[in-house]
Amino acid sequence: MEGKRGSECLLKPVSNIDFNPELVRQIQETPYLQYFIGLPKYTEEPPFDPSTMVWFRKRLPIDQLAAINEQIIAFNQRRLAANSDQAKGSEHPKADRPDAANPQGLPNRGTLTLDATCAPANVAYPQDINLLNQTRQHCEKLIDAFYKTGALMRRPRIYCQKAHKDYLACARTKRRSNKKRRRAIRKQLQYIRRDRKIIHQ
Repeated sequence: MEGKRGSECLLKPVSNIDFNPELVRQIQETPYLQYFIGLPKYTEEPPFDPSTMVWFRKRLPIDQLAAINEQIIAFNQRRLAANSDQAKGSEHPKADRPDAANPQGLPNRGTLTLDATCAPANVAYPQDINLLNQTRQHCEKLIDAFYKTGALMRRPRIYCQKAHKDYLACARTKRRSNKKRRRAIRKQLQYIRRDRKIIHQ
């Protein structure tokens, strides 16, 4: 547990996060950070309480954390240098050494293709009805802001409740046919065109 807390304190200076709960949330959502602090597997539970970092940093000042960082870097440099010297003195390089995956000892060559399909990305499908709904909501917020600032003499009728009802009628449907999807997209586009005309007046 002490080693885990120490790695968390080492992570804080390089993460550009000064807020303890935010750092805990980042660790909770990122498998790489959970691996860095020594967790055996990915978990969705918070690894520790944010107040634990405050308590632990009181025992390790900034200068001691910097000294620990320097020792870790020096240790890794010595290990890399030892591995390099061992590879140079070996009769067969590691890449040419026979093993179960490479029984003939052929050198590594070719192109490595990495699959990034597991990487999270908050990107909506271009024709998704949710994207149009978010656009319509932003337009409605702009119209409300113009009305509050006095740019509009009276609040125009934008049918926001009806537009939201039309969106839910399509979004809550598990199996959407192409005809129903096109009809829902056409309605949302009509609401957006009306809102844009009001905004550009």
